Amino acid sequence: TYDLTTENIIFMKFNKIEENIIASLSSDNGFSIYDIRQNVKASKITMNMRGNCLSWHPFEANNIVVGSEDSNCYIFDIRNFKNPTKTYKDHANSVLDVDFSPTGQEFVSASYDKSIRIYPLDSKKSREVYYTKRMQRVFCVSFTADSQYIACGSDEMNIRLWKTNSSKPLGYVYFIILKIASS
Repeated sequence: TYDLTTENIIFMKFNKIEENIIASLSSDNGFSIYDIRQNVKASKITMNMRGNCLSWHPFEANNIVVGSEDSNCYIFDIRNFKNPTKTYKDHANSVLDVDFSPTGQEFVSASYDKSIRIYPLDSKKSREVYYTKRMQRVFCVSFTADSQYIACGSDEMNIRLWKTNSSKPLGYVYFIILKIASS
């Protein structure tokens, strides 16, 4: 047990590369980095609005994306933690989930605005926006292990599967379902 904060932790995730580093988001709009080897909070910043979710970059241990209540996604380098290195502003409402692709070249975000967006890291704008008339608030999103598809779950109790490259032929649906089930 680590008694490192007095605020409610609403989201936390271990770094996949530096396994002793944890990032957390708290109810006081705090974004904190912990090093469990030292049993101390390494650093904390207070964001303008609460962060809802985060995802570590799969290859660059210092980079992390945070989805926020202010409808933005922020990329942070934890070595220089005071300000985000990049801000993505395409959503119209709170960002509820983010996930880096296994390639590390882009990330996907899910939002209360009933859409998901794919952002390349080398651009400030999303390259794809996915939504349907029936799709409601999107609470969770995840890349498949091969980065070919994105699964999302939304308020109307559906799981949707999207191609990351919309112009690519779909192939066999049976194969896709087996791939998602084994991920």
